[in-house]
Amino acid sequence: MILQILKSLILLGLVSSTVAYTGSEFTSLSFTKIFLFATAIQLIFFYFYNSIISYITRLKLEKENLETIQLINIEFKTITKTNII
Repeated sequence: MILQILKSLILLGLVSSTVAYTGSEFTSLSFTKIFLFATAIQLIFFYFYNSIISYITRLKLEKENLETIQLINIEFKTITKTNII
């Protein structure tokens, strides 16, 4: 878990540094401002991205659970159905 967090932070820093270096070469903005902006944008983007993915996954699981419950109810009704002669 900690290794994954470190990898993510290193990747975040590398992407932000690359964007900041490129941006500071072509604009009059400082490296630090661009670095902080790029970092903030990435954090915000991935927060919303992970929230959406989590929501979609939760919906799929709820749908599967509902389908399973409905299947169990159908099977139970067919088993307990009494025949009147």
